[in-house]
Amino acid sequence: MLSVCLRAAMAALLLTAESRVAAAQPAPEVTDVDLDERPAPVEAPHMIDPNKSLRIEVNLVNSGGLAFTGGLENGSYLRLMSEAMLGPVRGTRPLHPVYGFGWGIEGWVAPKAEGFGMPIEMFCGVRFGSGSRPSGALMTMRAVVAVDLFTVDVIDGVTGGGVFTPNAGLDFNLGGDLFRAGAEFRAAYRWQWALEDRVQLQLGATLTWLLVRDTTSP
Repeated sequence: MLSVCLRAAMAALLLTAESRVAAAQPAPEVTDVDLDERPAPVEAPHMIDPNKSLRIEVNLVNSGGLAFTGGLENGSYLRLMSEAMLGPVRGTRPLHPVYGFGWGIEGWVAPKAEGFGMPIEMFCGVRFGSGSRPSGALMTMRAVVAVDLFTVDVIDGVTGGGVFTPNAGLDFNLGGDLFRAGAEFRAAYRWQWALEDRVQLQLGATLTWLLVRDTTSP
């Protein structure tokens, strides 16, 4: 009986010692994930909001037609312009405002008369078209105000010159994004030294080639 009690006491002591050893051992360390090994977040691509977009164009415009100059026979004119045209795109609405500026050279000829000028212009108007789509039929109508930085005219062998010759007009064109054709009307008051001041009216056709186009969104 005594031996049985001793064995039971020894077994209890062994169990107590094992539990204390297990409790004294440290728990396995949990380490944080190395930040350098985490995959970099994928940035969402910048999307153009069709309701808050700005369309930007750089165009080459060639125009020519008839020139009617006061006191002279009818003649013809030719103008080559570069222009920057901007306009907000309002979602899928078919009507959008446009505005911008241009610069270039022009010349005109008539019997016993000819002239040259360097116009700069500002314009505003509306575009009817395909909203924010990259292509499609477009029609643009604009009002234009301009000045010739300087003019040189030769009439009956007499040469005259002027600066800041005012002119204004209207134009419209129809076509796709890469090429458009249309018509224009201009009226100018050509004041000059050594020559009589004359009014000149121009009525002609326009051809527009798109050089650069971009659509941006804030």
